[in-house]
Amino acid sequence: MPRSNLSPFVVALLFCSASCEKAVEDGIPPQAVSLCEQGEYDEMIPLLKDYLLRNPNDAAAHFYLGRGYLHSPDSFRPEHAKGEFRTALNLFLRNGKQSPIDGFSSQYFEMMCHIERAKVPLRLIRESLGLAAWLWMLTPYLEECLEECKPDLEAAREIAPESKDVKDLEELIKIVSDIIGEGRRPPRQASVGFHI
Repeated sequence: MPRSNLSPFVVALLFCSASCEKAVEDGIPPQAVSLCEQGEYDEMIPLLKDYLLRNPNDAAAHFYLGRGYLHSPDSFRPEHAKGEFRTALNLFLRNGKQSPIDGFSSQYFEMMCHIERAKVPLRLIRESLGLAAWLWMLTPYLEECLEECKPDLEAAREIAPESKDVKDLEELIKIVSDIIGEGRRPPRQASVGFHI
């Protein structure tokens, strides 16, 4: 029987590298997740868009792309963000409510889809509040944005009523509501201090 020239170490290395390629091919590129965790959304977005062209049914990738569109300082795209969170949630439901993200329970993933989607109109409000002198004229629009996030807050509250994320969102909505209330009065100096 001919003897192989490959040492066990080389065979193990080849097997490991093949399985690593397979893991990256079958899941979200680890670099995209890392960029999301670091807040480097503008770098993450093209990676996920490219990945989703090949893997359109990956709920986790849609969730992370939604986060990119929501939290990017330069690429804020509210309708894209809402659509990505909606798609992530629909795929999650279609796949039997199995969490697509390691470390997220099914309940947490579902709740976070609603929480993140509720933050989209809040980000629109924050962007609008930068126009403080015009706040009183924008009040009806801002109130409409605020109403838009309430169904997702209620859905998240139904899933996990005691969650810190739900409580944080409730507090954020209250703060924004108070700021908008200030905007009903004719121009004065409105405060714009809240972070999404």
